[in-house]
Amino acid sequence: MDDRQADPASAPIVSENVGVPSANRRPPSLGPSSSYLSAPILWCCNLFPHPRRLARLALVLAVFATAAWLLSWRSYGWYHLYVGKRCLQADHFRDALHHFQRTLEVWPDDAALQFLAARAARRAGDFELADGYLTKCRAVPAQAEAAELERVLLRASRGEIDAVGDYCRALLQQDHPDTPLILEALAQGELKLLRFGAASAHLDRWLEIAPDHAQAIFLKGRLQLQASNSQEAIGLLRRAVELDPNRDDARILLAGLHLDLGQAQEALPHLQVVASRQPHNVPVQARLAQALVLLGREQEALKLLDQVLDRRPDLVDALLERGKLALRAGELDKAEEWLQLAAKRDAGNRAVHYQLLQCLKRRGKDAQARAVQERLSKIDQDAARMREIVTVLLPTRRLDPDLQAELGAIFLRGGASTEGIHWLHRALEIAPRHAAAHHALAAHYQSLGQFGQAQHHRALAGPEKK
Repeated sequence: MDDRQADPASAPIVSENVGVPSANRRPPSLGPSSSYLSAPILWCCNLFPHPRRLARLALVLAVFATAAWLLSWRSYGWYHLYVGKRCLQADHFRDALHHFQRTLEVWPDDAALQFLAARAARRAGDFELADGYLTKCRAVPAQAEAAELERVLLRASRGEIDAVGDYCRALLQQDHPDTPLILEALAQGELKLLRFGAASAHLDRWLEIAPDHAQAIFLKGRLQLQASNSQEAIGLLRRAVELDPNRDDARILLAGLHLDLGQAQEALPHLQVVASRQPHNVPVQARLAQALVLLGREQEALKLLDQVLDRRPDLVDALLERGKLALRAGELDKAEEWLQLAAKRDAGNRAVHYQLLQCLKRRGKDAQARAVQERLSKIDQDAARMREIVTVLLPTRRLDPDLQAELGAIFLRGGASTEGIHWLHRALEIAPRHAAAHHALAAHYQSLGQFGQAQHHRALAGPEKK
């Protein structure tokens, strides 16, 4: 006999579990993570050895989870609806619109919610969005009447006073329950048409009803600002902020007025409040930097302006302030770069062109300086002509297409394309073949590269007079 066969130690090792029933066998290990995955399953199997009981538990848990999700989702909607109504009542239209949009995520087909969103959007000045919501809710009979009135107010706010003004005035004579809203829409529309007297009359009537209404006082302040009555505007906007400290729109306008008058100390606290509440509002940050410059805090202003220009390299207010600081420091090449870009972005900004003129003179660029001087003179001429049209000519010639077209052309030259297109289209509503209006629109669309639109207006205008 072979010694190796007789030696038990040398015999092959055979697992004692081979051939043993699997009930007593352990499965091979899948690694340390498998215990964490299998532990809950084993726990449930031990706790509920019968599969039917486990299935019932799973069903009950699923029902409870679904109910909890639905309740939380609806609570999300109810919360935003409640806050949105409070914001709309307080005339915080942008905030109200935000909350109504969140509510519509929960109930997207609710006509009453669409109506509230339309009203908030209209009063916030987002007319296209308001129109979209009204189109959706008008088909529902319960909202049809309210939606029709809201559409009238939308048209009035857009400046379609000649079309809906008589209807609105008839409602006012009947002491309609929505009289303040009607007066607000009429005032906004008249402001859009630069009819300051008519807008003021509507706001005065509103203030007779509610002397301390912050929105009415704010609109009256905006009117005075548009009419270049700075001191009256400051008093009204200050009163609006006193009545409603959360009116950031009033604070921004008030601070801008103070800055334009060189009153940085008065502007600074308003800008700081808005900047703290709206940290991502880049234009407010630029205005805050302007206030810091006026107060002699140039290092703080430089740091803030660099941050602003990193986020918005084309923001005119920031480019202007950065150019002014560079000009003051003798960095003429950098100053010219920033000011040239600002002038390109805002062709009607007098302050930008004045600073650019000083920079070019200091650099000895006489030919370019003369061109900027001519542009500066044209800006002053346009401003004087616009004042004459708005305050003297337009009130007595409201349907004169020549005046409408001339206003549109002035706005376009100043870089205010929205207002320019608005006035040119008003001229075409009165005289559809008005040559000057079509030529101005053709030139505008040509500059934007919209050649189809340009050719359309060029064809309607006919040959341009030399």
